Amino acid sequence: MLLDKETGRVTAFALDGEAEKPVRLSQPTVTLRITVPDVLEPLDVELTAVENALTGEKAGDTSQFSATVPPLKGRDEFRGTITSIGIRGRSFARVAFRHPSAGH
Repeated sequence: MLLDKETGRVTAFALDGEAEKPVRLSQPTVTLRITVPDVLEPLDVELTAVENALTGEKAGDTSQFSATVPPLKGRDEFRGTITSIGIRGRSFARVAFRHPSAGH
């Protein structure tokens, strides 16, 4: 997960277990619930599939998802959960994360 703190743009990538190769997902969106320091209510954010002509990735067959989240503009960190995601035939729900991750 990457954050452009100047614009508040969040970009998530689905990668293999070694975080080396992209894993294309068939879902058109990925929903996050984000908690931002000093913001009282969690934010529900829908990341949409990013098409890439260079790799041939398109909505419904991509490893990259993105959205602009104005409350993240100027921020360095946030926490959240991926509401649900399907990867290689397996479903995962309520996957917690924090940005930046520990040790980075």
